[in-house]
Amino acid sequence: MLPQPVQKYNSLIDVGEIIEQLPDAFLLVSRDGRIVMSNSCIEKILGWKPDEIIGVELEMLLPPEIRRSHFDIRDKFFKVPVDRDMSTRFDLFGWHKLGYSVPVDIKLSTTLINGECYGIAILRDDSLRRKLQSELEEKNKHLNELLEEKNNLLGIAAHDLRNPIGVIQSFAKIMLSKSIGPLTDDQNEFIKRIEQSSVFMMGLLEDVLDFSKVESGTMKLKLEEISIDDLLNDALASNKVHARTKDIDLVSEGNGFLQKTLVGDKNKLHQVMHNMLDNAIKYSNNNTVVNIDINVEDNKLKVNVTDQGVGIPEDDMKHLFEPFFRAKNKPTDGEKSTGLGLFIIRRIVEAHKGKLFVKSQNGQGSTFSFSIPLK
Repeated sequence: MLPQPVQKYNSLIDVGEIIEQLPDAFLLVSRDGRIVMSNSCIEKILGWKPDEIIGVELEMLLPPEIRRSHFDIRDKFFKVPVDRDMSTRFDLFGWHKLGYSVPVDIKLSTTLINGECYGIAILRDDSLRRKLQSELEEKNKHLNELLEEKNNLLGIAAHDLRNPIGVIQSFAKIMLSKSIGPLTDDQNEFIKRIEQSSVFMMGLLEDVLDFSKVESGTMKLKLEEISIDDLLNDALASNKVHARTKDIDLVSEGNGFLQKTLVGDKNKLHQVMHNMLDNAIKYSNNNTVVNIDINVEDNKLKVNVTDQGVGIPEDDMKHLFEPFFRAKNKPTDGEKSTGLGLFIIRRIVEAHKGKLFVKSQNGQGSTFSFSIPLK
């Protein structure tokens, strides 16, 4: 905080009585750059006793390499005497009596004494703050390096696991089709579980790959013109089987906007729609309805997906979009969740300069919505 400028003092004695009460070092400097007065705090910071610096040029308290250039800076300050917090613009240093630099925070102002203009410099030792700031920056740098390493490893591991899991999934489907021979009831049940687990694992790997791209900042959008009708139909088709297994009706309303188009990444926006529908089905009871409402307002596409499911506990709402978070409510038919889906689709929507919203009451269903500009 800058010292409050005093318009006029009757004498230097009045100033001297005040400055010894200050917690910081105080320097009163004449227009010709000489130190007129100081308090005892200057010794704690720069090692000089007040009477050792009275009458000397202010530049003696600055590092030798900047003294010459400071003459012009000081002259300009007295020509335009405006209060300044110098430390917001530069890392500043004072010169200790023993011959080394000391990090300092400096605030400047002026005052009138007997009609003469004097400069006021308030100094505070800034060593600890800068030391802590430097340590924090170093730790942040190291943390970012570790995060990048982790994301690279996640991406490599997920990518390398996709092929063998894909093979397991394919063989399971072939065996369930009975094209290579009949199965006993037990064999059919076991292979069905293998297929379900492989499908879940493939979804998990896809989520991990997306997560690593989001975290590393390498997620890129492939922009193209997309039909809103196609976007809706693709999402409905990819969730039809899941809905049918629970006797859930998917009801869509385009409000006459389905023939419009938008510019975005088709695959990623399909991922957003699919995730919202999949979650609605996952957390809905059998024989209920999931509504998909599409509107275009203010040149923005808005999609609402409303279910009649279990809802979300109020305490969980603020954590919904955190990676790996799983709410207390459980899928109604034992479906599994990675805890990454909402985090990823929120980042996708934000990458399209849009927003993702949720409204829910525990036990009364939820509405997930997103809006993005059409162009």
